[in-house]
Amino acid sequence: FGGTYSLICDLIQQTCRRAVEDQSEGLELVGQIGIASPQNELNYLALEAFSWNPRLDFDTWIDRELAPLYGGARLSRRFWELVSSTTQDRAEIEGQLREVREIHAARIDPRQARRWSNLIAELTRRLSLIK
Repeated sequence: FGGTYSLICDLIQQTCRRAVEDQSEGLELVGQIGIASPQNELNYLALEAFSWNPRLDFDTWIDRELAPLYGGARLSRRFWELVSSTTQDRAEIEGQLREVREIHAARIDPRQARRWSNLIAELTRRLSLIK
């Protein structure tokens, strides 16, 4: 389902809920690249959170569970919005890239900075795909 850079957190949440209902013995993610991809890191974090607590609300996951990883609730929500954006408008992506560079520059926690740096790389990759 999806491709290498697919963001499937909502599908992971639904699958974890269904696995509990079906009394499945486990789940497995196959084909994901490493956490340098913001989409895939979010997928891994979703699998961790929703397999532990399948009833966890999606917005609560973003605003509370992800907040320490990205710099607070507002920034975790913004990170999610940027990663899940499907825009192919060059000017819009360039604006997002400027915004993310500013956020990255303000990060003191090196783990948060790494995540925002990975998003810079992802937005740069998206720009390179626009013809």
